[in-house]
Amino acid sequence: MVRFLQTSDWQIGMKGGGLGAAGPIVREARIDSIHNVLKSARERRVDFVLVCGDVFEHNMVSQDDVKKVVTILNQYADVSIYILPGNHDSIGAGSVYDRDIFGRVENLNVIRTCDSIEVPGAILHPCPTVSKSTAGDVTKGIPEVRDLGGIHIGVAHGSLAGAFAVSRWEDVDFLVGQDCVDRTGIDYLA
Repeated sequence: MVRFLQTSDWQIGMKGGGLGAAGPIVREARIDSIHNVLKSARERRVDFVLVCGDVFEHNMVSQDDVKKVVTILNQYADVSIYILPGNHDSIGAGSVYDRDIFGRVENLNVIRTCDSIEVPGAILHPCPTVSKSTAGDVTKGIPEVRDLGGIHIGVAHGSLAGAFAVSRWEDVDFLVGQDCVDRTGIDYLA
């Protein structure tokens, strides 16, 4: 049985301007939360950690913030980490993940394509984000896996379509179709 820990939306580099004096405290708490996630993963002996988007607030985040994240990731070298970029830190021209410093994290896998990825005990079917906005179901590229055997995990960053009665962002909100699991036969949608 595959065991993994799923997380998302760390938003490292968020200024928190509306938080006043609490802004710096919240920014540090976000950094500390990375330790908490990876410490928990280590203690629970999970097969991997899956980060489903928005590690960073944007692609122009400071190098200091990137160094903080990389330093923490390297402290947990025994934990395999898979990061699916989100709409805030999307893959494409100027991606934060193109910085050389990410090459210094041996246990890190930044998911850049829709190609399936074999991980311990399962197969990931990723839907990487390549822009700040999109319309349509972000999971449409997940193949039907119903008859393939094994554990299949869809990986996306977005909002469940129709989850909100009224959403002014519905046309650009990285929608995840409610029928994804039934349509594809995947075992889990992260």
